Amino acid sequence: IIVIKVPNFSYSWEHFLKGIIANISESNTWKYNSHISEIRNILCPVIWTSWGGWILIMKKADVKKHIDYVRNLPKEGNIYSKWEVLGFNGDNKADNYGFYENRIVKIDYGQ
Repeated sequence: IIVIKVPNFSYSWEHFLKGIIANISESNTWKYNSHISEIRNILCPVIWTSWGGWILIMKKADVKKHIDYVRNLPKEGNIYSKWEVLGFNGDNKADNYGFYENRIVKIDYGQ
């Protein structure tokens, strides 16, 4: 199962351009780091990106399962510290993560 990510052009021109840059960033991050098992295991895999970042195809992670998981955790502690240590912090809200192959991965990691 896959997800197709396209920049949101209905909100604003600036938001659309940031979406293109985020797609390119996610693609490059995956391309240059997926050979490192520690990073490959915490990011959702990118399958393909069009020229210019107009379209990004990524594996599908179960976001709802992750949100339910987080909802049932005790409030203390930082479950995203693994991502922060490896430099993928920022925007650590539950819907930016999901379960993929029985592990939590970040699905929105474009800078």
